[in-house]
Amino acid sequence: MTLEESLGWVELAAQLDRNLLLPSDVNHRSELARRILVPRAFAMSRLWTHMIAGRPALFTTFPTGRPIRERAVVELVGSALPAHCPVRVQVSPLRSRRWTTVDWLLRRWQENTRLTSTTDLHFRGSRLVKDLRTEGLSKFNLLAPPRGSWLEMLTLVLSTTGSVTDSHSDDCDGINHCLVGHKLWLFWDRLEGQSVGLQDVSYDEVRDTAAFDLYRFLGLRSAGWCLMSPGRTLFLPGHFTHRVITLERYFGFGSFCISLPGWPRTLASWLINGTSYAGLDVVGSIGRRVRRRTLAISKSSALRAKYGWAATSIAIKRGERRLSPVVRKSTEYGSFRQLIER
Repeated sequence: MTLEESLGWVELAAQLDRNLLLPSDVNHRSELARRILVPRAFAMSRLWTHMIAGRPALFTTFPTGRPIRERAVVELVGSALPAHCPVRVQVSPLRSRRWTTVDWLLRRWQENTRLTSTTDLHFRGSRLVKDLRTEGLSKFNLLAPPRGSWLEMLTLVLSTTGSVTDSHSDDCDGINHCLVGHKLWLFWDRLEGQSVGLQDVSYDEVRDTAAFDLYRFLGLRSAGWCLMSPGRTLFLPGHFTHRVITLERYFGFGSFCISLPGWPRTLASWLINGTSYAGLDVVGSIGRRVRRRTLAISKSSALRAKYGWAATSIAIKRGERRLSPVVRKSTEYGSFRQLIER
């Protein structure tokens, strides 16, 4: 896909989400061109590098998913999940959500005439895990089975044309894979965005929709965007706010992720800036899980290679002095570092 074609999708998105409109005398195409996240061929070392640094990455050959025809989606999902399985969906531009059933969701998705979207259709334990070849998302994820965590959130993503997911952040790193359709992702560092008035519904009090405009977005150092299309996989660090517009009826899947190489950065963010999981000891519970998994991984050379042990060791050595004293002195970081360095 050429740059001009990608910019054309952004102009289409502005028709679906008026927050992306700019005055006609503002030349935004050059700024958008400078901030596009270019897709690259997948390499594990490249993913480790982005996880350590906390930078988004877009891959074209990520080892997950399989080609699916649009007309096969309803049968594939409908035959694997109970028709009356409950699912929470968004049905309006104002983040209005309701509980419904898989059968109802698939009918709306097939019709593609009214705004409907979900990122809450969990399928861990169903045959879709194998049918969709999702193992690529799980093989380095400390939240995945065995002994999976509720925070993994392996979920199907379905949305109709024009659906907008309001600006939010997830705290955990996320990996999303597209099977059908197109989406536009806009993303930026949450704290930098908040400093200029861009809201995040996970952290800010928002009456209707989060405050956002393209002009302020393009002024951020951390601003980036990408087009998700079939076969593409996006890695997005947890401290990035993102706004997502469905350009064509979409089907994909994704999950939250904690990795060995990315854990020091994620932990630092949680300890210094907090999390959106009000009332839950996420740092403590996930920290204990990471220590248990790290101890088990340390006993096998094959597992050490699979989970990025060498990259994690290098990251700790290079990043130690840049960490806040709050992080360096924490029990969670100290015990993790000892396990990696011993």
